[in-house]
Amino acid sequence: MFGIEHSGVEPDLVSVAKSLGGGFPISGVIGRADLMDSVPPGGLGGTYAGAPLACAAALAVLDIIEEEKLIDRANTMGERLKARINGWHKRKDILPV
Repeated sequence: MFGIEHSGVEPDLVSVAKSLGGGFPISGVIGRADLMDSVPPGGLGGTYAGAPLACAAALAVLDIIEEEKLIDRANTMGERLKARINGWHKRKDILPV
């Protein structure tokens, strides 16, 4: 779901926001347990904290991503695109930039 999954890098924290809520105001932080547990209760709250409609929208977005296998589709389309782009170097009608 995240670009970091293709990089071999394990971040300390990941922030998520706009696309998670499908247009509703929501954001979140994902992180290692030792970091997340070090913040006192309410320390990660903010303007959007606890908005029921935005939380429902975010859950619906995650359900759709899973049910429609959108991550698999993105990976398949990415591989197709990469194969086409890699094939362009064989063409004689495209000049290097």
